[in-house]
Amino acid sequence: MSEVSEVGVASDSISALLVAQGLRSVGLIDDLYDPLDQLELLQSERDELWARVLNDEAALAELERIGHTVASADELTGAMLGAFDTHRSDCPVFEAAWKGSKVGSDFDAGRELLEELERHLKQELGLDVHHFGLSAPIADLIVKETHLLFLDWYLGDSTPAAVDAAVNKVAEIFGNWPAERQKPLIVLMSSRQRLREQADEFCRRSGILRGMFYAVPKGELTDLFMLRMQMRYSRCRSQPGAGSRHSWTRCLRKSRT
Repeated sequence: MSEVSEVGVASDSISALLVAQGLRSVGLIDDLYDPLDQLELLQSERDELWARVLNDEAALAELERIGHTVASADELTGAMLGAFDTHRSDCPVFEAAWKGSKVGSDFDAGRELLEELERHLKQELGLDVHHFGLSAPIADLIVKETHLLFLDWYLGDSTPAAVDAAVNKVAEIFGNWPAERQKPLIVLMSSRQRLREQADEFCRRSGILRGMFYAVPKGELTDLFMLRMQMRYSRCRSQPGAGSRHSWTRCLRKSRT
């Protein structure tokens, strides 16, 4: 069997297993799904971006053409960034400055990672994928009948408050989930280091049971092989009695058939 056909068979096998176990709908929760006009830059981020366009008449002219005259770092507002994001094709010079800045590079790279993950979940595993921003109401997750939720570790900026937002989001999800429905499995994801080391603390703070929760770097989720393994592992963890090594092994064997 060729490598390509083996990949197809493996993908079909995992997809069939997930569907058989009732997992059809997946939710991705990340503040990167929020409109760019909701992004509040830190002062240091504004200063860095302003330094890149301060003497660039072409970049400033592009912003003026989309309705934003910028004469200082403080005028690099969320509203201006939202207009830029809507009219990127009209702002190639400012886009280059944006991508050259740390905040712009991190933001765009994060969006690309999410797009790749979403593409894998849809195309390789045949799942229904829904994405939600930071302020999305829990009712939206419930109505979409999401069975597995990928949640960003930092919902917001790089401060501890962003971790607090993720903790509060998990507590809100489980506190408002209908009693008659099985609670979703949570996969905490991040591009930051020490994610797995902080998993137990996240569980303690959010009140989530360890068997309903798993932490994984985003880079592993966008790697096709690692994504398949994480999906196997995550779903096996959610099964009754999954805490025993025997049941975990039995679940993995089933996923390979």
